[in-house]
Amino acid sequence: LGGFLADRHSGSRRQGAGGAWQRALLLKALCDWLGLAPCALRRGSTGKAAWNCVAVGEGQYIVDVLFDPGAMYEEGSQR
Repeated sequence: LGGFLADRHSGSRRQGAGGAWQRALLLKALCDWLGLAPCALRRGSTGKAAWNCVAVGEGQYIVDVLFDPGAMYEEGSQR
């Protein structure tokens, strides 16, 4: 794992666990590859914000991957 986290050019280690864009992309890839649930990757107008919408039953839910990882909120709710 240490080799994976190390920058190959400078030898320094990367910090953090990724931002919203990286985490949303990872969840989308996992849902697709493992067949967990139909998942859509959505981006904000600036391209910096990203989130996932998953289909569970008849509903569409937004998955929080940044502030409360794993929490799901109905699409269109105030959360």
